[in-house]
Amino acid sequence: MGTLHGAHERLRKAEPPRDGRPSMSAWMVWLAAASTLLLFVYLVYALLRAEDLE
Repeated sequence: MGTLHGAHERLRKAEPPRDGRPSMSAWMVWLAAASTLLLFVYLVYALLRAEDLE
């Protein structure tokens, strides 16, 4: 049982401290989502514009 307790202690110490603020990866996810949406909107706009030029 001592081995399991030691492993649990090592895992608990490896976790980052929880101070209540969101992680830095949250804004990266929002940034990726926003850039993907903008790219999709641009591609649809370019497709519609190319059809108008024909």
